[in-house]
Amino acid sequence: AFKHIGGYLKELSQTVNPLAPYMGGTPIHYAARLFSQSTMDYYGEGHERDLWNDAYGTIEMLKHAHLQSAVVFEKHLERADLSRYPVLILGNCACLSQAHAKQIENYVRNGGILFCCKDAGTLDELGYPHQRPALDDLLGIKSREPGKPPHLPTLEFLDRGLRRLCGEYQSFTGVVNLHNESYVCLQVRDDVEVLARLVCRDLERGDLWD
Repeated sequence: AFKHIGGYLKELSQTVNPLAPYMGGTPIHYAARLFSQSTMDYYGEGHERDLWNDAYGTIEMLKHAHLQSAVVFEKHLERADLSRYPVLILGNCACLSQAHAKQIENYVRNGGILFCCKDAGTLDELGYPHQRPALDDLLGIKSREPGKPPHLPTLEFLDRGLRRLCGEYQSFTGVVNLHNESYVCLQVRDDVEVLARLVCRDLERGDLWD
């Protein structure tokens, strides 16, 4: 094996040397994932595992896409310390104070990209429902109502780019059931671009709604 060590070192140097100028320094983060203690405390009962799995899954997805990410907390919202991140991922962060929601709105107005799920901003920092979900104006949501439990929920992609990447449809069989309304129906403003919609089919009755 020793007679091959020179070849090994040569291959290693040829691989590592081009990377040397980029080693060290401060990481450039692509996205920040909010870990909300308020949501864990006041929304988390019965949902703790889902909340952690969602957050962990987001970080793993970014890692496998080779996108540097960071974890932020409510204190970062309070300090308005988000400008270094091009993308902010809230996930299903249900509990947001009006002050936190305002900081997130400022972040988006200044060019930040926001990703969130259906319950984001629906509760205040103590778990009580907002009179109107705190992020709905920012997201262009005029009204919302509980979804009808379908037999075969299907995500239909409307955006051409998403269709090229994901295909025309994505099925979610088993995600929604008659005892757990796990989506909401939204009415949005005219200036909102809808990239995908959930199409629900009842094969027994031949119904279709979205």
